[in-house]
Amino acid sequence: MYLFPLNGKLHEAGGTVFIFPGGSVPEWLDKESKGPSISFWFRNKFPVKVLCLLIAPVLGPLDLAIPMVSINGKIRKYLFHMNKGVKILELDYTHLFDIRELNFEDDLMGVSTEWKQVEITYEGLFDTSVIKATGIHVVKEESMNVEDIRYDDPCTNNKEDSHLNTFQSQNYS
Repeated sequence: MYLFPLNGKLHEAGGTVFIFPGGSVPEWLDKESKGPSISFWFRNKFPVKVLCLLIAPVLGPLDLAIPMVSINGKIRKYLFHMNKGVKILELDYTHLFDIRELNFEDDLMGVSTEWKQVEITYEGLFDTSVIKATGIHVVKEESMNVEDIRYDDPCTNNKEDSHLNTFQSQNYS
């Protein structure tokens, strides 16, 4: 188990897979949600790094939610295996990971001017959810246009809907 502060710069450096006790949502996230899934849209180039955060209770000694990522409806599972000797004894745990660790097909990652939806959800938690919070942080390269990343559906242009499923940073412990 890794016990590092939730510092955005640390995780932007690379190799991010952390599971630790507790449930604080860091302020540096770009989007947060109380639901079992969270989305963002991109066009042109896929972001260099996308950090995802999950806060959920531990249901058993090794019962951790398994992240799934879909890009335009094509699902990819996150294949992270915990060390079998690790037990998390807190009521809640936080899982921070980079979705770029998944192997996506080239046609999903290729340069395209069309908007692509990326949705992060968790296996087995589609209908009923024990998830307390999810969040994402997209690391923007200097060469990346910030207008190529959206946290609301770019096809609807409905500003009133952009606040749904978001909330202020809170402690969920």
